[in-house]
Amino acid sequence: MAAAPKKKYTKFKTPRGVYVYPKLHKAYKWDEASERSLPNPDGDYSTRLSVPSKEAQPLVSLIKQAIKESGVKPKHVPYEDEEKDGEKTGNVLFKLKAYGKTKDGEINRIKFFDADGTAIKGVVHVTGGSTGRLLGWISVSKMGCRLNIREAQIIDLAEMEGEGFEAAAGGSFKRTDLDNDNVTDDDEDEDTSTSNESGDNADDETNETEETSDEEEEF
Repeated sequence: MAAAPKKKYTKFKTPRGVYVYPKLHKAYKWDEASERSLPNPDGDYSTRLSVPSKEAQPLVSLIKQAIKESGVKPKHVPYEDEEKDGEKTGNVLFKLKAYGKTKDGEINRIKFFDADGTAIKGVVHVTGGSTGRLLGWISVSKMGCRLNIREAQIIDLAEMEGEGFEAAAGGSFKRTDLDNDNVTDDDEDEDTSTSNESGDNADDETNETEETSDEEEEF
């Protein structure tokens, strides 16, 4: 009996865009008890990438072509018009993921590259608002079409910024009162190259159905 032909996947490389709710340093999985996404190697790495509509069209066309060639009509596609406050921004929002583990049960790692295209050793804690590109492969199943991440480039890394506070009348403490012994810089990830915002964005904590096709195969 002849062996079934090896499934082929369509490779993709995104245009430059803005990372939205990136969780690329750790895999996350929905936790029913806490009703939020929590770090879990059995979950997914994920990010959204906001790209101006004109620059996004070649990738949109590639996704449509991959769906057509698969002969499958997926329930979901990995892109949509970006909206803020109910208004379209003129950008396309791509949704990308990577499995936390390989088929063999080993920890999967996304490969990172800097703006010059040089590989980065270790894990980068990418912040929302950073710019970059991603590459990987497109898989299609009845559950949905998926953009699977293999590598991520960071062109500009945004600094984490809090909302801050207004001045409080009558207060006496000033930042100039501090010395180095009063400030620590603890990092929960020893192999993390840079600091980042928390991955626990409430707007991004949805319990989504995942497809079960064999995306971890090589191209």
